[in-house]
Amino acid sequence: VLGDDPRLMCLGLEVDGVLRGFTVNELLPGGYAMGHFMKADLDLPGCSSAVLQATCQEPLRRGYPYLNIMQDLGDPGIAHAKRLCRPVHGLRKYTIAPRASQAVS
Repeated sequence: VLGDDPRLMCLGLEVDGVLRGFTVNELLPGGYAMGHFMKADLDLPGCSSAVLQATCQEPLRRGYPYLNIMQDLGDPGIAHAKRLCRPVHGLRKYTIAPRASQAVS
């Protein structure tokens, strides 16, 4: 929990008293958790895998069976990496824009 907001779940990986990786996640309604940020020390073998594993396990332990580990933002590499995790389903994305007749000139 970050601060007083129980919707935020922050996890860290500490090795020999040094923070080597962490994630910032949001616990949402309907059993969903959203990963907003993840950082891992690439010089430490297995660090990113360990941080990702904890990020997947902790929301489930708290009763959140669905996790979006990151927004792919239309990036094909991230979208491919997410598909490798064998998602059970996807959420629809929407783009909101003014109608051409309502566009501000």
